[in-house]
Amino acid sequence: MAKHLNERNAKVYYKKRIDILNKNIDLGSNKKILDIGCGDGTFLKYLKEMHPKLSCFGVDISPTQLQVAKYKNDDAKFCVAKAESLPFADKQFDIVIFNSVLHHVNEVELSIKNALRLCKDAGVMVSIEPNRLNPFIFVLSLIKKSERGQLRLSLGRLRSLLAGGFKSITTSSINSLCFPYRMWPPQKFFAFIRKLEDSPLFFARLRSHFVIIAKHKLL
Repeated sequence: MAKHLNERNAKVYYKKRIDILNKNIDLGSNKKILDIGCGDGTFLKYLKEMHPKLSCFGVDISPTQLQVAKYKNDDAKFCVAKAESLPFADKQFDIVIFNSVLHHVNEVELSIKNALRLCKDAGVMVSIEPNRLNPFIFVLSLIKKSERGQLRLSLGRLRSLLAGGFKSITTSSINSLCFPYRMWPPQKFFAFIRKLEDSPLFFARLRSHFVIIAKHKLL
Protein backbone atom coordinates (compact mmCIF):
# COMPACT_ATOMS: atom_id res chain seq x y z
CA MET A 1 0.00 0.00 0.00
CA ALA A 2 1.37 3.40 -0.97
CA LYS A 3 2.12 5.83 1.80
CA HIS A 4 0.59 9.30 1.72
CA LEU A 5 3.04 12.02 2.64
CA ASN A 6 1.96 14.62 5.17
CA GLU A 7 3.91 17.66 3.89
CA ARG A 8 3.36 19.64 7.09
CA ASN A 9 4.95 16.95 9.22
CA ALA A 10 7.59 16.00 6.66
CA LYS A 11 9.14 19.46 6.54
CA VAL A 12 9.62 19.44 10.32
CA TYR A 13 10.73 15.80 10.46
CA TYR A 14 13.35 15.97 7.71
CA LYS A 15 14.60 19.45 8.60
CA LYS A 16 15.74 18.13 11.99
CA ARG A 17 17.70 15.40 10.26
CA ILE A 18 19.29 17.76 7.76
CA ASP A 19 20.17 20.22 10.53
CA ILE A 20 22.14 17.57 12.40
CA LEU A 21 23.95 16.56 9.21
CA ASN A 22 24.86 20.19 8.58
CA LYS A 23 26.37 20.44 12.06
CA ASN A 24 28.49 17.31 11.79
CA ILE A 25 29.32 16.60 8.14
CA ASP A 26 30.84 18.49 5.23
CA LEU A 27 28.07 18.55 2.62
CA GLY A 28 30.07 20.63 0.17
CA SER A 29 30.02 20.44 -3.60
CA ASN A 30 30.64 17.20 -5.49
CA LYS A 31 29.92 15.01 -2.45
CA LYS A 32 28.20 11.71 -3.26
CA ILE A 33 25.52 10.55 -0.85
CA LEU A 34 23.66 7.23 -0.80
CA ASP A 35 20.32 6.99 1.00
CA ILE A 36 19.68 3.32 1.80
CA GLY A 37 15.96 2.67 2.13
CA CYS A 38 15.17 6.02 0.54
CA GLY A 39 11.45 5.33 0.14
CA ASP A 40 9.72 7.98 -1.94
CA GLY A 41 12.81 10.22 -2.00
CA THR A 42 11.43 13.01 0.18
CA PHE A 43 14.55 13.22 2.35
CA LEU A 44 16.82 13.52 -0.69
CA LYS A 45 14.51 16.14 -2.17
CA TYR A 46 14.78 18.40 0.88
CA LEU A 47 18.52 17.73 1.20
CA LYS A 48 19.13 18.61 -2.44
CA GLU A 49 17.15 21.84 -2.11
CA MET A 50 19.53 22.91 0.64
CA HIS A 51 22.68 21.50 -1.00
CA PRO A 52 22.10 21.61 -4.78
CA LYS A 53 25.65 20.46 -5.67
CA LEU A 54 25.30 17.10 -3.94
CA SER A 55 25.23 13.97 -6.10
CA CYS A 56 22.34 11.94 -4.69
CA PHE A 57 21.69 8.21 -4.99
CA GLY A 58 18.95 6.13 -3.42
CA VAL A 59 18.00 2.47 -3.09
CA ASP A 60 14.82 0.86 -1.83
CA ILE A 61 13.10 -2.51 -2.03
CA SER A 62 9.88 -0.98 -3.40
CA PRO A 63 9.70 -0.20 -7.15
CA THR A 64 6.51 1.78 -6.49
CA GLN A 65 8.22 4.03 -3.97
CA LEU A 66 11.15 4.54 -6.32
CA GLN A 67 8.83 5.71 -9.10
CA VAL A 68 7.72 8.51 -6.78
CA ALA A 69 11.33 9.20 -5.78
CA LYS A 70 12.36 9.64 -9.41
CA TYR A 71 9.48 12.04 -9.97
CA LYS A 72 10.57 14.16 -6.99
CA ASN A 73 14.29 14.08 -7.80
CA ASP A 74 15.09 14.74 -11.45
CA ASP A 75 18.86 14.47 -11.21
CA ALA A 76 19.21 11.76 -8.55
CA LYS A 77 19.81 8.10 -9.40
CA PHE A 78 17.75 5.28 -7.95
CA CYS A 79 17.64 1.50 -8.11
CA VAL A 80 15.84 -1.39 -6.45
CA ALA A 81 18.10 -3.08 -3.89
CA LYS A 82 18.23 -4.43 -0.35
CA ALA A 83 20.53 -3.00 2.31
CA GLU A 84 22.12 -6.44 2.63
CA SER A 85 23.06 -6.57 -1.08
CA LEU A 86 23.96 -3.26 -2.69
CA PRO A 87 24.94 -3.08 -6.40
CA PHE A 88 27.81 -0.60 -6.10
CA ALA A 89 31.58 -0.91 -6.29
CA ASP A 90 33.71 -0.32 -3.19
CA LYS A 91 34.48 3.19 -1.92
CA GLN A 92 31.95 5.01 -4.09
CA PHE A 93 30.34 7.39 -1.60
CA ASP A 94 31.32 10.21 0.73
CA ILE A 95 28.20 9.71 2.86
CA VAL A 96 26.02 6.63 3.36
CA ILE A 97 22.86 7.13 5.39
CA PHE A 98 20.29 4.84 6.98
CA ASN A 99 17.32 7.06 7.86
CA SER A 100 15.12 5.02 10.24
CA VAL A 101 15.81 1.92 8.15
CA LEU A 102 18.04 -0.51 10.06
CA HIS A 103 15.27 -1.64 12.41
CA HIS A 104 13.40 -2.90 9.33
CA VAL A 105 16.20 -4.99 7.78
CA ASN A 106 16.69 -8.68 8.50
CA GLU A 107 20.49 -8.63 8.68
CA VAL A 108 21.64 -5.47 10.43
CA GLU A 109 25.30 -6.45 10.71
CA LEU A 110 25.56 -7.33 7.00
CA SER A 111 23.86 -4.05 6.06
CA ILE A 112 26.42 -2.11 8.11
CA LYS A 113 29.29 -4.02 6.47
CA ASN A 114 27.88 -3.02 3.10
CA ALA A 115 27.79 0.62 4.15
CA LEU A 116 31.40 0.37 5.32
CA ARG A 117 32.41 -1.15 1.99
CA LEU A 118 30.79 1.68 0.04
CA CYS A 119 32.31 4.53 2.07
CA LYS A 120 35.41 6.24 0.75
CA ASP A 121 38.47 6.27 3.03
CA ALA A 122 37.37 9.61 4.44
CA GLY A 123 33.69 8.68 4.19
CA VAL A 124 30.95 8.90 6.79
CA MET A 125 28.09 6.58 7.69
CA VAL A 126 25.02 8.04 9.37
CA SER A 127 22.33 6.03 11.12
CA ILE A 128 19.20 7.64 12.53
CA GLU A 129 17.02 5.19 14.45
CA PRO A 130 13.94 5.33 16.69
CA ASN A 131 14.80 5.23 20.38
CA ARG A 132 12.94 2.43 22.14
CA LEU A 133 13.36 4.28 25.47
CA ASN A 134 11.08 7.07 24.24
CA PRO A 135 7.53 6.39 25.49
CA PHE A 136 5.86 7.32 22.18
CA ILE A 137 8.22 5.11 20.19
CA PHE A 138 7.80 2.24 22.64
CA VAL A 139 4.00 2.32 22.38
CA LEU A 140 4.16 2.62 18.57
CA SER A 141 6.40 -0.46 18.48
CA LEU A 142 3.81 -2.45 20.42
CA ILE A 143 0.88 -1.26 18.30
CA LYS A 144 2.44 -1.61 14.84
CA LYS A 145 3.86 -4.98 13.91
CA SER A 146 6.00 -3.42 11.17
CA GLU A 147 7.79 -1.32 13.82
CA ARG A 148 8.62 -4.14 16.26
CA GLY A 149 12.24 -4.01 15.11
CA GLN A 150 12.59 -0.78 17.08
CA LEU A 151 12.53 -2.84 20.27
CA ARG A 152 15.57 -4.95 19.36
CA LEU A 153 17.86 -2.23 17.96
CA SER A 154 19.36 -0.19 20.77
CA LEU A 155 21.98 2.55 20.64
CA GLY A 156 24.44 0.29 22.46
CA ARG A 157 23.99 -2.59 20.04
CA LEU A 158 24.41 -0.35 17.01
CA ARG A 159 27.54 1.25 18.43
CA SER A 160 29.09 -2.19 19.02
CA LEU A 161 28.33 -3.25 15.44
CA LEU A 162 30.02 -0.12 14.11
CA ALA A 163 33.08 -0.26 16.36
CA GLY A 164 35.00 -2.76 14.23
CA GLY A 165 34.93 -0.79 11.02
CA PHE A 166 34.84 2.89 11.85
CA LYS A 167 37.54 4.90 13.61
CA SER A 168 35.35 7.63 15.11
CA ILE A 169 31.80 7.20 16.38
CA THR A 170 29.78 10.09 17.77
CA THR A 171 26.20 10.02 18.99
CA SER A 172 23.48 12.59 19.49
CA SER A 173 19.69 12.66 19.53
CA ILE A 174 16.70 14.46 18.07
CA ASN A 175 13.02 14.62 18.93
CA SER A 176 10.60 14.04 16.05
CA LEU A 177 7.03 13.31 17.11
CA CYS A 178 5.35 14.60 13.92
CA PHE A 179 5.85 11.66 11.57
CA PRO A 180 5.86 12.33 7.81
CA TYR A 181 3.40 9.61 6.79
CA ARG A 182 0.77 10.08 9.48
CA MET A 183 -1.96 12.70 9.81
CA TRP A 184 -1.30 12.88 13.55
CA PRO A 185 -1.24 15.29 15.26
CA PRO A 186 -4.39 17.19 14.25
CA GLN A 187 -3.74 20.79 13.26
CA LYS A 188 -5.11 22.16 16.54
CA PHE A 189 -2.49 20.16 18.46
CA PHE A 190 0.38 20.70 16.04
CA ALA A 191 1.88 23.75 17.79
CA PHE A 192 1.65 21.99 21.16
CA ILE A 193 3.40 18.86 19.90
CA ARG A 194 6.14 21.00 18.33
CA LYS A 195 6.74 22.63 21.73
CA LEU A 196 6.69 19.22 23.40
CA GLU A 197 9.41 18.02 21.03
CA ASP A 198 11.76 20.67 22.41
CA SER A 199 10.68 20.25 26.02
CA PRO A 200 13.44 19.64 28.62
CA LEU A 201 11.33 16.67 29.78
CA PHE A 202 12.86 14.81 26.85
CA PHE A 203 16.49 14.75 27.91
CA ALA A 204 18.92 12.99 25.59
CA ARG A 205 18.14 9.40 26.59
CA LEU A 206 14.40 9.87 26.04
CA ARG A 207 14.35 11.72 22.72
CA SER A 208 12.55 9.95 19.91
CA HIS A 209 15.56 9.17 17.72
CA PHE A 210 19.25 8.61 18.27
CA VAL A 211 21.83 9.61 15.68
CA ILE A 212 25.15 7.87 15.07
CA ILE A 213 27.80 9.43 12.85
CA ALA A 214 30.68 7.08 12.10
CA LYS A 215 33.84 7.96 10.20
CA HIS A 216 35.51 5.29 8.12
CA LYS A 217 38.59 3.61 9.56
CA LEU A 218 41.47 4.35 7.19
CA LEU A 219 42.94 1.24 5.61
